[in-house]
Amino acid sequence: MKNFKRRVRDSTPPMNHIIVFDEAQRAWDTDRMEPGQTEATLLLRLGDRIAECYGKVTMICLIGDGQAIHKNEETGMPLWVDALTDSIREDWTVYAPENYGPLFHGRTNCIIASELMLNTSIRHDFIDVSPWVEAILELDLNKARSLYQEMLKKGFACWRFRDKAKLPRLVEYVQNEFPGSHTGIVVSSHRKGCPYFGPQYRGSYVKAEEAYSWYREEGPQLTRGASEFLIQGIELEYPIVTFAGDYYIQNGQWVLDQDAYFDREIRDRNTLIQNVYRVLLTRSRKGMFLYVPQDPKLDETYQWLVNMLRI
Repeated sequence: MKNFKRRVRDSTPPMNHIIVFDEAQRAWDTDRMEPGQTEATLLLRLGDRIAECYGKVTMICLIGDGQAIHKNEETGMPLWVDALTDSIREDWTVYAPENYGPLFHGRTNCIIASELMLNTSIRHDFIDVSPWVEAILELDLNKARSLYQEMLKKGFACWRFRDKAKLPRLVEYVQNEFPGSHTGIVVSSHRKGCPYFGPQYRGSYVKAEEAYSWYREEGPQLTRGASEFLIQGIELEYPIVTFAGDYYIQNGQWVLDQDAYFDREIRDRNTLIQNVYRVLLTRSRKGMFLYVPQDPKLDETYQWLVNMLRI
């Protein structure tokens, strides 16, 4: 993306009639390369120039709601509405699924196409875990329990535990029972220090070779936990999802720990931390381990998960 955005300033626009932007809802509302611009406005400016030079351009925005986990990503799809409003061209046509119709209606030419809503999950062997994860984040116990029973019948299983000493045994179990499967600790980057295991990756940027090394070697060795930033582009058959204490259940509600680490530019910490756990809980392919360390503060969280997984 960084290299592509530099083309905005080139004298000749690129010969790219089709531009694909993955995770479009995470477009930055403040671009580092051009302060005062957003990633959406920069890409549309580039699209304007391509259309002016070559007569056409198509931009495909792939959207995954609830995935904003970094500063400058919080605005979401309204950023694209504003960018279209500010575009020098007035002939952009937007094709969108029904749920985005109200957002773009009246701001630009918008055509509703229900086919654009992809409602089949391929990540978990075609088992859609997203409704289950949403029920967990909403603390809807009955719904979460019912959805888990449906997933279990289809072959997607979860295990919960609290004993740190079990971590190596879990890895051994996965390697013996599911040869070729990958596992490792996945954990929020917002927990300041983590006494339950070794260090975790921090920062929003992880080099590809580092991520690959974690996936192949460090993960099963339990030497380091993978944060939401590393794990967002990786899938594991059986991740160890850790509730490390930055977000936990207290008196029937999710609570954000006061000591959780956040960049001061984050506007809505509660929404962002919820997105973090949404990412952590949707990186598995076959099943997952839910690890709630032995901390009295986390007792209610663990008991809720016990009740939810009860057959």
